Amino acid sequence: MLGRDLRLPLLAVTFAAVLSTGCAKTPELTREAAGDLVVNAPAFQGPWDPGIRFVDSDRVVATSEARRRLLKVESVGVRPDGLGMAGSTATVVFTWRWQNGPLAGVDFRSTAKLHAARGVWKVYNDVLQESLWRAERGEE
Repeated sequence: MLGRDLRLPLLAVTFAAVLSTGCAKTPELTREAAGDLVVNAPAFQGPWDPGIRFVDSDRVVATSEARRRLLKVESVGVRPDGLGMAGSTATVVFTWRWQNGPLAGVDFRSTAKLHAARGVWKVYNDVLQESLWRAERGEE
């Protein structure tokens, strides 16, 4: 059993070690890295908004070849969350278009939200999907 004199320093060292694991430095998020994260997100690779109704039904052909293409990452804004242990949040504004299908040739502008914790950036897929679909509906 540890003596009372050793408990407090051991507890302090343990507490510091736990805090330091959560305080990993947030990696830099470049426009290129943000674009790669957006393009590889399931929402970006998914289908167009199922709520869209096309006037010319002959143009609507569901095909697995319909893909979005990132044109440009316009901006990346990063802000820390709380005291540093919570990580950082980034807002990425980008333009994109469908490569083929009924929406091909139209440039859209959307926003993605990313979060970094423990040194890794991840996309909020649900936020990205809603942003893509709002753009397709002309609401963004």
